[in-house]
Amino acid sequence: MKTKKLLKKVARYLDLSAHNQAETRAEMKVIFKKLKKKERDIRDKIVTEENDLKRKRFQREVDIIHAQRSKGLQVYKAARDAQPE
Repeated sequence: MKTKKLLKKVARYLDLSAHNQAETRAEMKVIFKKLKKKERDIRDKIVTEENDLKRKRFQREVDIIHAQRSKGLQVYKAARDAQPE
């Protein structure tokens, strides 16, 4: 799945009500893992890339993915903790 599509799913999850978040929690866990893998892959590309412009572009991509992933994880954890058992 492309990065843009994964980020759109995270944004959609952030806008959901608490009831709908509970339904999509399992799906979001998978998406967060995919985003983490993409972030690691791009960080590896940064290390091996010699062109400064491409390196900066990769770094921007990593920053965006990291920010969206961390926002989503905060909401995910808050919803999980608020979920009555």
